[in-house]
Amino acid sequence: MKRIGLIAGMCVLCLYVQARVIKVDTSLIIKTKNVAEMIESAELAPEEYQHVIKKYRDIYAVALTFYPELRNKNIRIIEKSLSSTLRVRPTLFSLFSKSNRAYKIFIDTLKFNMDHYNNNIRFNAQTGAMGHELAHIIDYETKNNRQMIGMALKYVFSTEYRRKVERQTDSLAAARGLGQQLLVFRQYIHECPEIPVKYKKMKKKFYLSERELRKQLAEMKLND
Repeated sequence: MKRIGLIAGMCVLCLYVQARVIKVDTSLIIKTKNVAEMIESAELAPEEYQHVIKKYRDIYAVALTFYPELRNKNIRIIEKSLSSTLRVRPTLFSLFSKSNRAYKIFIDTLKFNMDHYNNNIRFNAQTGAMGHELAHIIDYETKNNRQMIGMALKYVFSTEYRRKVERQTDSLAAARGLGQQLLVFRQYIHECPEIPVKYKKMKKKFYLSERELRKQLAEMKLND
């Protein structure tokens, strides 16, 4: 009976989270039924995303439509246990070739699955997370080899620099049109009872808050 009560309690919590997460601009929420049309209208060729692990293929393809300059980049997705949800890194051997740099996006399946959400909410949260990693690649593409190495060292040893990088990356993803998706992902991280408190504190420390994201989106709307 205790186990049944615990499961019921978790279900109630997850339903509460789902209800709260959906408080975004629904006109900007990507509907899963429209994904194929979205990919087609962006004229993405199958070879640009078919290499991706099947369950992440649509998420990657839709996120990629917001970064057309990355369409021909060598980007692989790999499942791996992480302290974060996703992480992107240039491959070691391509690091020294700016014109032909390749990247790996690592995904922690436990944090990324979000199985207790409905399809639309889950898809938008995952797309927001993926879009953040692609925004990192946009930044990496502007840097030469020496700058990349310097950035990596400062990211590891300077809390202030890491915070600056992650906040700028959030801001870029929002500016590209993924602000609502970032909001859904942020709410998922901070409200879901299955996410460790330590990870929630890290996200709060280094990334844009919900309030900051909403402020940026409001300013973007005013400037349209």
